[in-house]
Formats: sequence, C-alpha cells, structure tokens
Amino acid sequence: MGDDQFLTTEEVLSYLQINLRTIYRLLKARQIPAVRVGRQWRFRRADLDAWLAARAANGRDPLTRPRILVVDDDPAVLELLGKSLQLWTTKWICAAMGRRASNASRRSSTTS
Repeated sequence: MGDDQFLTTEEVLSYLQINLRTIYRLLKARQIPAVRVGRQWRFRRADLDAWLAARAANGRDPLTRPRILVVDDDPAVLELLGKSLQLWTTKWICAAMGRRASNASRRSSTTS
C-alpha cells in the first residue's frame, strides 16, 4: 500500500470507523480531504492521515459532534426534543431534574 492509494467511501468508513452519515456531513462542510471523480468520492490515505494528525494536534477530534444536555421537568418535552436530536446528533442526554442532569453530564464527560 503506497501513500498515493485512493480509498472509496466504503473503505473510508472502515478505515476511520465512522458511519456514512458522518462522512457525508464532513464532505458537505468541506472538512475532510477528498476529490470527486464523477459521482463518487475518493480519499487519499496520506491526506486522511495528515488531516487526522493535524486535528489531533489542535486538540480536536474531527469525528465527534458536540454533546447536548437537555433538561426539562416535562417528560413529553424531553421525548420530543430527544426524537428531534436523534436526527441531528449522536451525542445527547435528556434529564428530568437538575441533579439528574448534573450527574448525567458528569458521567458523559468521564466516558467520552
């Protein structure tokens, strides 16, 4: 495998251990190095490695999204917001009360 090896989208999914939705989100935001060949995307392995190293050096993980904590005492509101957030983010927590929210936030920050 040379440094100029190009990967398909499916190969990048496996290489980076992320899902297709994340790849397309990064492509749309022009945050991942890629070239378009016809209707397909191609990724150079060396460019991906450099991109990951640069992001890690800046203290940012390019493959994660911000976490959201939703706190409300109405279960219907929590359910509605939870379902809405599923469409936009993979990391969210719903809590019904302040103390539960504080505990959930602490647990989430230690596991991420």
